[in-house]
Amino acid sequence: MGIDGSNYLQVRGPELDIASLAANLLVIENPDSVCKWGQSIVTNLLGPKNVKITHRSPNYITFNYPFRNGPIYDYLKQLLIEHPKCWFKNEYITEDGNAGLWIGRMGPTEPSIQELEWSELSEDDMRAFSSE
Repeated sequence: MGIDGSNYLQVRGPELDIASLAANLLVIENPDSVCKWGQSIVTNLLGPKNVKITHRSPNYITFNYPFRNGPIYDYLKQLLIEHPKCWFKNEYITEDGNAGLWIGRMGPTEPSIQELEWSELSEDDMRAFSSE
């Protein structure tokens, strides 16, 4: 059993990078070389089976994809390294109310990353409020 949730990823950048991210649906070649669970992330969270593009313009794209047991920050960092002219913002929320934000952009020599986590209402809490 695990914790499920959803992610909302926004990317702003050059048109060619946005087109590449859209065409590959966030899939990186050789994902196991990127992080410990790279292939599992691709198989279970990304690609055409799971990723949905919710908005696309030449320099901006948004994706929704599922969450399972933990954020994929190492994977997102690799996307940033592969698309260094882009700005990434990933928001997630889980069924138990955990939520977080990851923002990445390339600095002069390495990725500049910001992370924030907080608690919101869980699905059980929301059901309890709706039945009153």
